[in-house]
Amino acid sequence: MKIALCIPIYEPSDKVLPFLKQFREGDFDAFLVVNDGSDSRFDEIYQRIEEETLFHVVSYEKNHGKGYALRYGFTYLREHVEDLGWIETADGDGQHTYSDILHVKQVAFENPDSLILGSRDIHLPYVPDRSKIGNKLSNAYFLWETNHNLKDTQTGLRVIPKKLFPIANRTYGNRFEYELNFLTNSAPVTPFVEVDIETVYEGNNTGSHFRPIHDTVRLYRIPLLTKVLRIACWALELVLFFVFSTFVFQNEGNLMIFASNTGAWYSSYFLFFFLLVFAIYQCKMRITRRQLFLLFYHFATYGITTLLLYLVKDTPLPLTLWKFFFDAALLTLWFIIHIISYKIHLKK
Repeated sequence: MKIALCIPIYEPSDKVLPFLKQFREGDFDAFLVVNDGSDSRFDEIYQRIEEETLFHVVSYEKNHGKGYALRYGFTYLREHVEDLGWIETADGDGQHTYSDILHVKQVAFENPDSLILGSRDIHLPYVPDRSKIGNKLSNAYFLWETNHNLKDTQTGLRVIPKKLFPIANRTYGNRFEYELNFLTNSAPVTPFVEVDIETVYEGNNTGSHFRPIHDTVRLYRIPLLTKVLRIACWALELVLFFVFSTFVFQNEGNLMIFASNTGAWYSSYFLFFFLLVFAIYQCKMRITRRQLFLLFYHFATYGITTLLLYLVKDTPLPLTLWKFFFDAALLTLWFIIHIISYKIHLKK
């Protein structure tokens, strides 16, 4: 099977052309540069890339972001390269060396079904603080979501095996958030192999187009919105439980608690799922093992809370207040278990 090299580039610096000229016939079976809607003043550089290097350039007019450029390149390569088995990606801002790119490719051949990641040492003293903080946040989020502990979740040097091509094409996000989302989506279905590479941050990484505040917000927008939405729907669940138990099913005897909690839970969770899929993920959500576990957790919480409410139904405190206590206690218990798991994986 063949392997292709895909490099997305936006408004290239004067270092790009010398870097691309290092590649030789036989390094890869296909070479592709994706022009991510650069200004027309860079047309000459892209023309020289076509004429003076092995790279073919594909372009579109408007800048959409790195995630969009990668998906665009993946689609192009799958359509134009027969028997494509791997796609290697690298950054065009000078962070990846020629030798590291070839080394990571060789590791991919030795681990054909794994996702290969070129991992930098972000703890070195010359690494910019914004990069250290951003990578640590990204690593912590990835560990929290997947229980996988990686050293560098923001690396752009990766080799993607054929079995992950469908996931790569449907992963949500057009900008820098795409790469973390792709890792999160890939975690349940493939092993990761991390390869130590040179850590390059020339000129305080001024060639990067990463915007610390704006792109960090984009990076964690979906998980933050998901948690805010869940809290809002939980508040709605408590309100509905109060309404059902006080006004709708108050004469149902022993069935009152079951009917009230069931009606409140299903109503709020249906709204949560509807908004999650259609508003936050815009119908591009992929079901993962973690999401299935969370669904099980919510069903278990509903069942346990219903049973506990029957135990306290004759106490002076209102049932809605008891439900709040029980839901909060179960959430706290789950959070503690997750933190313990997080620390165990962090030590590995």
